[in-house]
Amino acid sequence: MPQRSGLTLTEVLVALVILAIMGAMLLPRVVTRQESRRAEHADALKSVVDTTRALAVQRRQSLRLRVYADGLWSVESTSDRDPIAAGTMSAPPAGIDLTVEAGGACRATTGWVPREALRAVLDATKCAFEPEP
Repeated sequence: MPQRSGLTLTEVLVALVILAIMGAMLLPRVVTRQESRRAEHADALKSVVDTTRALAVQRRQSLRLRVYADGLWSVESTSDRDPIAAGTMSAPPAGIDLTVEAGGACRATTGWVPREALRAVLDATKCAFEPEP
């Protein structure tokens, strides 16, 4: 009897079915993990923006908020560039550069990262990021 080498069509199909089932089981976990990471970034960013807004209103001066892509953030005075606050947060998907006016309104500063990177739009009146429509 001749010796054969290789796999039969049935064996290949069974292996493909097993791989497809495993892929279908892992896909929801990956999507859920990405959504929870995005929510974590949004919460951290909201907290930093809210703190900066409160500081600007309390001090009655415009402040500049910079959030770097590595998660470091800093708040400084726009008039004399003195540092006021700094910290770290979970790294956002893109760097952010905002000016918060003394009245609490926000505007994008030079160097603003396009909204596609954040998947959010700045609502300047609320000084908050809203999910893209």
